[in-house]
Order: sequence, then structure tokens, then C-alpha cells
Amino acid sequence: MKLKNKNSNQKVSTGKKGELVAERYLIKKGYEVLDKNYRKKVGEIDIICKKDDILHFVEVKTVKVPYPVELNLGIRPEDKLTKLKVGKIRTVGGMYIKERGLVGLEYKIDAIAVYLGYTNKILQRVQVKYIPAINV
Repeated sequence: MKLKNKNSNQKVSTGKKGELVAERYLIKKGYEVLDKNYRKKVGEIDIICKKDDILHFVEVKTVKVPYPVELNLGIRPEDKLTKLKVGKIRTVGGMYIKERGLVGLEYKIDAIAVYLGYTNKILQRVQVKYIPAINV
């Protein structure tokens, strides 16, 4: 039996919190969430949503930071979006479009950076940074 590493469980937990925050943010901004954690062998898209007849494939990056949250700390979760990752999102997005019969619909690859501000392991504040139309 393989035991899970405590640190990897914390990362999953942090990532899932970030995805929930991002989903709520998108809904509040008028996006219709169509799918979450859409997986193919090539990769995964965290959130697929639609607004104004445009599909958005959204990559969510989450980081824990000390409270008060300062977005200029040099910690930029969106910097983890490499050309390879964006390419995988584009490939998986193409599969989604074809599978769902959405060929011809405009799409964009966006990112949401979620900053979880903690003091003594207690979540104090959440900040969201939306990054539209990534072209890495």
C-alpha cells in the first residue's frame, strides 16, 4: 500500500481551494461554467466557461502567502504557465471543442491567480488576479 505524502495532500487542498475561488469569481463576473477538471491523456483544463459566445479555457494557479496579501511580493503563480502548459491547454481545448460540437466558436486561454493570505494557518483573505488571453 502506498501512503500519500502529507505535502502533496496540502498542495491538492490548496489547489482545490483556488479552483473553487476561481469558479465563484467567474460566476460572479457573468461566466457560465461548462466544465471543471476536464482531463485527457495530454493534459487537463481546470475550468471551461463561456461568456458572450466565447469559450474560455482557464488555468488556475494558487499560492499561499502571508497575510496581509501583497500582490507585489514577487510571488506570481501565473509564472508557472509555460509554453508547454499553454500548448497542452490548447490541444485539450481543441479536443473539447470537437467533442462538444462547438467547432467555429471563438476561444481564449485565460489564467486566474489566487492568493490565499494566511496568518498562523488561518485563512484571512483571498485575492484573485484574472489574466485574460494568455499568449505564451
